[in-house]
Amino acid sequence: MRYVLVIVVFILSGFAVTAQKELKLAKKYLADYKGIIPAYILPSSGGEVRVNETPIEVTINESTIELTIGQLRRKDNYVILFESKGYFLLECKVENEPVAERIVVYKRGKKIGRDGIYPQPTAILFKQKS
Repeated sequence: MRYVLVIVVFILSGFAVTAQKELKLAKKYLADYKGIIPAYILPSSGGEVRVNETPIEVTINESTIELTIGQLRRKDNYVILFESKGYFLLECKVENEPVAERIVVYKRGKKIGRDGIYPQPTAILFKQKS
């Protein structure tokens, strides 16, 4: 019985070590990206409001993301939620806002995607040469 307990503890400790892998972005993804949020229609109680396309810039650093949407500029910390074969999914939590920004960093193509918060469409941004 004692040996069974030792074996079970040994096996479970091995799972605990492998499950705690920390995800980090490689330096090639830490860069400036620029793009445009496409125009969209915003429904309101008085009808519909057309929102024109807006330039967007995103700078990804080791632990922070700087977002510039039109004249609005924010700097937030990010967490890597998920890594797949083709992309990373980042989440940027903003203080005093109920919804977090989601950024998809594609491993190929030197581009990222910013998930728009409804009704805003998703924007594709391309890496800028430094």
